[in-house]
Amino acid sequence: MNARPENNGAPPSPDELLAMAFADGELSPEERLAFEKRLTQEEALGRLVAEHMALDVLARRVAPREPQDFEWARLQLDPFYRTSVSLGWILVIVGSLATLALTVYGVATNESLTPLMRILILSALLGFLLLFLSVLMRRLRTLPLDPYRHVER
Repeated sequence: MNARPENNGAPPSPDELLAMAFADGELSPEERLAFEKRLTQEEALGRLVAEHMALDVLARRVAPREPQDFEWARLQLDPFYRTSVSLGWILVIVGSLATLALTVYGVATNESLTPLMRILILSALLGFLLLFLSVLMRRLRTLPLDPYRHVER
């Protein structure tokens, strides 16, 4: 993996040196704060730091496997384990969606609830949905910058 394919052997730029030092934790507290401020404003600089952090993860990835890694591999081959995990996720997702649907239906059709109570319950459900979607959006936007996305255990 070449972190700087566009440089073709040229010495690193000042920003690349700063990104390397930041990724390695070598900046002073003042330099780190100034660099972090730049990171909030410069998307390309964030990608550069992510590339250097990914190189660090890659270097650790070539280390010898640990005994628990072999146990994880055996677990992945166990049909009972695979089936129970898959079935567990299916039940959690279907159960959550059914509970949400029944709650919305119950609130919409329950005549004993005042209109204000219906609005409050539905707004809380909508709020949870919006929070979930915002977390999902944030994760999807930061996924390309995650140095651990290719790490297998």
